[in-house]
Amino acid sequence: MENQIKKISTTDCLLMENQIKKMYTVDCFGIIAFIIVLWIILTVIMLNISEILESSAIRIIIYTIGIFLGAIATASCTAVIIHLKKNQKKLYEDEISEKR
Repeated sequence: MENQIKKISTTDCLLMENQIKKMYTVDCFGIIAFIIVLWIILTVIMLNISEILESSAIRIIIYTIGIFLGAIATASCTAVIIHLKKNQKKLYEDEISEKR
């Protein structure tokens, strides 16, 4: 008996590539939406807290911590996007094959 290797047609490859691009795009939009919402929430919180505080030193500390926190979260999300872009074929092919 001969071992037959399943050949993937060009159409299947194109469908897989389109699905990978779609999944990558959806993931990127989700991450970017998260970053935008995070910065909106941080800004609202920092502005509301600054109205309550009388000390400008504490206000500066609050702003510094908020901006630092937002910057770290943004950098982390950017790293995730870069990781997804570099490894999208492997990551999404695995996910697509698990669904089948």
